[in-house]
Amino acid sequence: MAAHSPARLSVPAPAGIYRAGYPFTAEELQVMTNEGLLRHMLADVYAEAGLRDTAAHRALAATALLNQTLRARGVICGESAAWVHLGHPEPPRRTAVIASGTYRKPTAATGRWQVHQVRLYASEIQQLGRVRVTTPARTVADLFTGVGLDGEPMAKPVDTVLARAQHPTPQLLDWPTAEGDYHQLKTRLSLIGRLLESSSQPEAVQELAGGITRQLCRGGWDETREKSIREILDQCVSRRLPTVR
Repeated sequence: MAAHSPARLSVPAPAGIYRAGYPFTAEELQVMTNEGLLRHMLADVYAEAGLRDTAAHRALAATALLNQTLRARGVICGESAAWVHLGHPEPPRRTAVIASGTYRKPTAATGRWQVHQVRLYASEIQQLGRVRVTTPARTVADLFTGVGLDGEPMAKPVDTVLARAQHPTPQLLDWPTAEGDYHQLKTRLSLIGRLLESSSQPEAVQELAGGITRQLCRGGWDETREKSIREILDQCVSRRLPTVR
């Protein structure tokens, strides 16, 4: 379950982080960026040039798009969390969070946040300064299952998408450089691979595959699906074309 926010500036941004509206207009922020005083972070959020480009500062920039309630209760997830951890590629247009008790009716897709209500354990949360973000492992699981994708609250799991591609198109065969219809799939696969590469635990893929399988099977188990998920995760790291048999 997910919802989108209207685009508005409801609370001040964190120190050193600025959004268009107050105290500076969008035009003023752009001028200061051109003069080297600020740098663009994401959406309409800018940071002082002197702030280091760290995961903690990217997390602060992502929270600048949230209201006070979501800043307090939300955990940054999905593509937003991947950007916080990796710093690349391009930042998402809105901040995706997992939060309980904050359900909102869907609004315009131009909003600046996206709320998901899914189960999240304390061990899957990483504290970056004052901001909570899903761990790299949980972020991989969310990207695989379809949680926290920019503007896509009901995305299908990666293995389901690939299983439907019985005869891969030229776009899919060109992964990870393909555009067009498979742009979102390419983004998910690429982010998963980069997050897995950043893990120092060699057993991460096997453990993740098991956890993702249990999540998709609602606590049950499917050995064939677990094997397929493990192969896809391995291929994301090696940058080979993921396939499902």
